[in-house]
Amino acid sequence: MHIMIALLSLFFVSEYVHADTVSCAIEHAQHHTKTDLLLIMVGQEDQQAHEIANLVKKALEFNEQCALTILVRERMLNKQEIFAHADHGYSYIILVDNTHHNALHWHLFDTLENSIVKSKKVVKKGDVARSWAYALADSVYQVLTSKPGFFSTKIAYTKEIPLKNGLHYAYVYIADYDGSNEQPLVQTPTINVAPRWNRDPKRPLIFYSENTNTNMRMMVIDMHKKHIVASNFDGLNMLPAFSDDGMCVAYCATRGSGNCDIYQWQCRKLQKITHNSSNNFWPVFGNNGIIYFISDYQTGRPHIFAYNPTMNTSEPITQEGYYASPTFCSAINCLAYTKNVKGIMQIFGYDTHAGVHTQLTHDKAQKEECVWSACGSLLLCSVNDGKSSRIALYNTITHTYHFITPEGSKCHYPSWSIVYNEYPVVT
Repeated sequence: MHIMIALLSLFFVSEYVHADTVSCAIEHAQHHTKTDLLLIMVGQEDQQAHEIANLVKKALEFNEQCALTILVRERMLNKQEIFAHADHGYSYIILVDNTHHNALHWHLFDTLENSIVKSKKVVKKGDVARSWAYALADSVYQVLTSKPGFFSTKIAYTKEIPLKNGLHYAYVYIADYDGSNEQPLVQTPTINVAPRWNRDPKRPLIFYSENTNTNMRMMVIDMHKKHIVASNFDGLNMLPAFSDDGMCVAYCATRGSGNCDIYQWQCRKLQKITHNSSNNFWPVFGNNGIIYFISDYQTGRPHIFAYNPTMNTSEPITQEGYYASPTFCSAINCLAYTKNVKGIMQIFGYDTHAGVHTQLTHDKAQKEECVWSACGSLLLCSVNDGKSSRIALYNTITHTYHFITPEGSKCHYPSWSIVYNEYPVVT
């Protein structure tokens, strides 16, 4: 038995920079009709320009809060020409200057106020044009909604690969925020489950658990498909969670005992934070170092506890019922989780400030896991209809699902990354 948990501390980051925000009417679009936007792409009219414009359109329309029209112009427009488009009913106009080799310069105009709202620059990092489009969409989205964008993120999940005699492997796949550009990352001939992204915006890594002949060890892999062992205790080593400041990690392990505990790695020290004879698993960080986790302590059925690192105490935030897969979004200070309601696992939200629980879904599909988007308006979840398990995006504004894996597939353990400085590309 050995452990390389010190590896974890190398891949965190202590900075998470938020751009200045300007609240606009688009963030209230869910209560009205969609906000009409115009995107004017200035520069050479070629395939790349149309690709960037169409990807920005797809991204900004993804939440179903706005409708965007594209115009491509080879020369820069003056202010009079820009605001002349207000007569067509556009609330905001986004002018993108694509004449620079290394950057996209964009300007947001408010047609009602006849003024410019914001001007920013997006550096063209890397060689992938869609990464420039996603970065541009993130930048615009944050100004329009006053919430972080989520387009320069990646999704990870496991997919069952069927074999003969009813057996299967489980591989780790990654995809863009909307499920496009799916790629296999881990294809070892075994069961690989529960992928989790680290929180370093400069060096994306995925931690996952690999089934071996002796244990379920935790591995880490980069975008070059180089992998090493992160934790190799006897028994289970699973479900790492990373703090926003990058100074702490928590995960669950049995270490050869009969029950599972939560361990915290901080200041180069591994510490057990649960001390009971029950099963404790699925940790997730909230604000102020709080760690939420699932435990069957006290009731014999899994429910949610909150660990306070200052007091070194754990208190339940739920009482009766069956709970699973907590996930926290700092943008809206909300914990989401799944709960069994009349035999169906439904998604709930918990306002950590008000201490109020709210049921978010009411359909008949089983939701096996869930995880927040950076903006807090979408939940990535695994939806099981009895025949297949598909990864879907649940829109908390429109209360609709967008499936990103095909019908008939068996996919589990969705994980959503942070927004990266340079978009991850598998090589």
